[in-house]
Amino acid sequence: MKNSVTCWILTPGLPAFRKQTAGIAQILGVNFEEKIVNRKKPWHWLPKTWPLGALHQLEPGSSKLTPPWPDIVISCGQYTIPYALAIRKANKGKSLLIHIQKPSINHRKFDVIIAPEHDGAKGANVIETLGATHDVNTQTLQQAITEFTPRFKPFKAPYFSILLGGSSKKYKLTPEYTAQLANNILTIAKDYPGTLLISGSRRTGADNMRYLERRFKDQKNIYLYNNVGKNPYMGMLALADKIMVTDDSVSMISEACYTGKPVYLLRLPGQIQRKKIGNFIDSAIKRDHIRYYNGTLETWDVKPLDELQRIAPKLKQLLQDKITL
Repeated sequence: MKNSVTCWILTPGLPAFRKQTAGIAQILGVNFEEKIVNRKKPWHWLPKTWPLGALHQLEPGSSKLTPPWPDIVISCGQYTIPYALAIRKANKGKSLLIHIQKPSINHRKFDVIIAPEHDGAKGANVIETLGATHDVNTQTLQQAITEFTPRFKPFKAPYFSILLGGSSKKYKLTPEYTAQLANNILTIAKDYPGTLLISGSRRTGADNMRYLERRFKDQKNIYLYNNVGKNPYMGMLALADKIMVTDDSVSMISEACYTGKPVYLLRLPGQIQRKKIGNFIDSAIKRDHIRYYNGTLETWDVKPLDELQRIAPKLKQLLQDKITL
């Protein structure tokens, strides 16, 4: 690794994007700086991939994109594409571009594209992954054990972590569906010998989390993170014997599968499965990474999902003629 190599990760400021880009920077072994990029009005009405003038159209709260320009730019999602292209142009073509997820423009505009299999991206510079890239690794899990063991010590082991998603563009987690979700969790808690550790996401919604807090308040073997103190999400991954994830989040499922522990999927009531997520889930089930919860906690020969280590050699090979890592 060359410590002198500079790297920017481009995100709209959301954790899911930060995790995906940071994970790639970590396997390259380079230090990185996050640049938050969001386009202000009226330019945000332009096509998401339109690069002309992008460096001067950032809304307040975005990061400054000024020289010295980085050696590597890692972007994720359609909204970051114009900034990656603009940075390369400003740096006279010298910045290497790595893009995560299938871009909606010519793939050859990037040096490397890292996209999940269910995106259907193809090309000589495309590396496919099962699921999403992320920044969960052995080091972060060990740190989480040290940090969060004291918080969970008052609760009886073993731990069964349940990670909740929620509303998206194509799905709404309604109060009625939240009630059904709570019923499913209470059924699991009834016979579980240890403690259920539950964490909601930004998409779960404040009203739904308050409802779950009321439903679980008398359950001694349920811990529900209520946004007080640091989010114990990583600790829940590290300390659990088993993990359950709602079936609406490729990122959370991918992170859980990295741990090598049994990962169960919990159907969100009313969830209309999107084709891409459905394809990912089908592939992960066939490869024994996950199983749907069917009322019993099964055991099987779990296969950890470590896609970053698998793709690292190919990623470095695609970049080796352009930069020394």
